[in-house]
Amino acid sequence: MLELGLVAFGGALGAALRYVIGLLQVRLSDWPGWTGVLIANLIGSLLIGLAAGSADGGPWTHAFLMVGLCGALTTFSALALDLTVLIWIGAWRQLGWCLGLSLAGGIPLVVLGQALGQIWFGAAA
Repeated sequence: MLELGLVAFGGALGAALRYVIGLLQVRLSDWPGWTGVLIANLIGSLLIGLAAGSADGGPWTHAFLMVGLCGALTTFSALALDLTVLIWIGAWRQLGWCLGLSLAGGIPLVVLGQALGQIWFGAAA
């Protein structure tokens, strides 16, 4: 039950953080709306990489951080919706940027986070 509570708590924080990132992106920049999801996904990619590269933190690392917080902060469904909207409106250049930056940014950030996690927190088990 502890792990379920950690997932729920992390998920609530991650979802709230994603919402705030989206609000700030819209209010503080003139970037396209899809960049809020991109920013949240890139931050989450780095965080999940850090967690994966750290020494075993037990349920706190896996349940709270990886499944809960990062699972709610990053979201494939929001990315898929943004991509679909860009297809519907024929914004092909933005579609390319959104998809390209999501993949070209997210995967390297997971790898970077994992390497930093191993350096900062000890080798992964």
